[in-house]
Amino acid sequence: MATADQIEDVFDVYDKDHDGKVSKEFLAESIQALGKAPTAEQQKALAAEIPGDFFDLSQLKNAYRKNALKTAKELENDMTNCFRALDRVPHRNPKHQNSKTTLV
Repeated sequence: MATADQIEDVFDVYDKDHDGKVSKEFLAESIQALGKAPTAEQQKALAAEIPGDFFDLSQLKNAYRKNALKTAKELENDMTNCFRALDRVPHRNPKHQNSKTTLV
C-alpha cells in the first residue's frame, strides 16, 4: 500500500504545470505507478466517478484506496489459484492433464 507521500509524489509527476490537476487520461497510469493493477472495466469506472476532465490529489487518493483494486501480485495469485482449482478437476481429454501442460 502506497503512503500518502508516495501518492503525492506520483501526482506531482503528472501535474507538470503544478496547477493541482491532472488530465483523467492519466488516472489509471497514476494508479498503476503506485502498484495497483486496475482492470479496463475498473479504469472506466474510476474515471466515470470523477466529474470533468481532470482529477486532483484527493481524487487520486480516493481512487487508489478503492478496495477492489488489486496489485499485479494479487492478480497473479488469483490466477494461480484458478489454475490450481482446475488441476483438481478430472479432465476428460487426456491431452490436457493439467493447466501447466496446457500453458506450456
